[in-house]
Amino acid sequence: MMECLLGSLGEKYFWINEGFMNNYFSRSKGFTLMELVVVMAIVSILAAVSISAYSDYVTRANRSDAMITLQQAAALQERFFFQNNSYIVSEDELSKIGVNGKISDKGYYTIKVLNSTTRAETAGGSDCKDASCFMLIAEAKDPGRQAGDKGCKVFTLNRLGVKSSYSDVSRATPTFDCWR
Repeated sequence: MMECLLGSLGEKYFWINEGFMNNYFSRSKGFTLMELVVVMAIVSILAAVSISAYSDYVTRANRSDAMITLQQAAALQERFFFQNNSYIVSEDELSKIGVNGKISDKGYYTIKVLNSTTRAETAGGSDCKDASCFMLIAEAKDPGRQAGDKGCKVFTLNRLGVKSSYSDVSRATPTFDCWR
């Protein structure tokens, strides 16, 4: 039988019978079923975690659609006020300030405008009469990707620049970390 030299460790040489090596490698030509099941379990756990994290990330990233649209609409409201000495306080008149349709730029939110005399702006002591105040509202479209956003379904912005967000359409429970 032939023997082969594998390598040296210091001054000692290790010799292995060639027949032993051939028999060892000829028997192991694949994976066992148990090895495949373990690998599939690990891959499925990693996929479940990563898909969930990615979905949450996309939902948070899409919130910027509401924020950007509201800030653009507020700037257009101020421009309209400078020229006409009143704000747009009706959804039907949104096109007068350049808000095309009642949908945000990417289509995830519905845009509304209200005369904010009945909301928190008057509680702050500001004098809102007729069309001298506004509140812009972005509500997640239902059905849609953002409708599943549990924390931030509604965004508001008023003429004073006060930003608010709510977890539901009734605007009963405010959330505080949506505008960041």
